[in-house]
Amino acid sequence: MVNIRATCGHEQRVGNDYVATFLSADGSLNGDAFHADIYDPAGPGSWEGNFHVYVRVTPRNSDYYAWFTRSTDGIADFRPAGGVKLSASVPPRTSVDIQAGGLSPTGPITLTGLIVC
Repeated sequence: MVNIRATCGHEQRVGNDYVATFLSADGSLNGDAFHADIYDPAGPGSWEGNFHVYVRVTPRNSDYYAWFTRSTDGIADFRPAGGVKLSASVPPRTSVDIQAGGLSPTGPITLTGLIVC
C-alpha cells in the first residue's frame, strides 16, 4: 500500500445510545483505491453491522471489493486520537453477508502495520 493517509478521531453517533470510535486509512493498493476503517476493539463496532474492521478496495473502472469482520483479533494499542497497531487477517465475505453493491473477494486480506495520526 502506498500514499497512505490516516485520519484519527472519527465518531459514529446514532441517537444518544450508540457511539463508535474509529480510525481510517486511505491509499493505493496495487494501483487501486484502498480504504480501511478500524473501530475501537473495546467498543461496539460499526453501527451498520458491529464490524470492527472494514476494508474496501476499488479497482479502476469496476465496482469495489469489501472485507469486514466483527472480530477484534489483531487490533492492538488503539488510541482514538493517536493510532492503532494492526496484525489482522480479514476473511472474505461469505454468501450470508449481505451488502448492497460491491464484489465478493475470493480470499482474505491481511493488514499489518501501525497507523499513526
